[in-house]
Amino acid sequence: MKVNFPSYFNNNPNFKSLEIGKQFFVDYSHNLDTIKDVQLSIDTTFIAFVLKGEAQFCSYQKTELVKEGEGFLVKKGSYMMSENLNNGEFQALLFFIPDELIQKTNLQMKLTPEYQENDTMELTINTCKITLNPLLQSYVTNMLHLLLSSNTQSSSTQFMEMKVMELVYYLYENDSFLDKIRHILSPVTNIKINEVVQKYLYEDLRIEELAFMCHMSVSTFKRKFQENYHMPPKKYIKKKRLEQAHHLLLTTNVSVIEISENVGFSSYSHFITSFKQMYDMPPLQLRKAQ
Repeated sequence: MKVNFPSYFNNNPNFKSLEIGKQFFVDYSHNLDTIKDVQLSIDTTFIAFVLKGEAQFCSYQKTELVKEGEGFLVKKGSYMMSENLNNGEFQALLFFIPDELIQKTNLQMKLTPEYQENDTMELTINTCKITLNPLLQSYVTNMLHLLLSSNTQSSSTQFMEMKVMELVYYLYENDSFLDKIRHILSPVTNIKINEVVQKYLYEDLRIEELAFMCHMSVSTFKRKFQENYHMPPKKYIKKKRLEQAHHLLLTTNVSVIEISENVGFSSYSHFITSFKQMYDMPPLQLRKAQ
């Protein structure tokens, strides 16, 4: 399943949303089954506060689990998203923040989101968890009330812009968060295929999903993969998974079926067949032979 934020919420009757000028807010609430591994494209940087359940965001760089009562900032880009319900419900308050408003806030606070040459922070930070202090908790409560009230549309563009800027100010009040938000709001950097491949090498992901995490079409991903690894992605990934399985068989007491799952095979029978083709014997026989 592929979803684009924020266009997914445009004129969607299932969600209460508010769009005034370039400010866009959503009460993202649902009671669907647990959502797993949605391919999510984000066109506008947003801040979310999870009110019920928990959300997980996976980028090419890391996995961020955000629990009930926490917030997170997400940069434009491609992610895999999963959600877990709490008593059959999930709810998050989303604030989509246009670039020009961030720049305006930075200008007023005399901040710059640009890097210095000696900057030691990782240049590809794209998500950041937010701890809700009393100020933020009060802000979220008030904004949720405003969003759900019947006279929301009477709010002016200037008023809503001030509310978003207020949120950004609150975030900047946390010195440890300031450096991260500056990095998140920097231009999107090129993503290296090897970073994505090595991170998800033993995950049960399809080639299409790896290409998505690299912001590439499948054909471009396959071509660039061939240039980097001198073999097709499926062949390389299977080879590396079987080599890891071979290592685990000889160095651990983990069961064969667990090993097959740990190295990324969704089918146990396929794992056995592939292992035998590569090592001329089934995995259990190889373990007993040592």
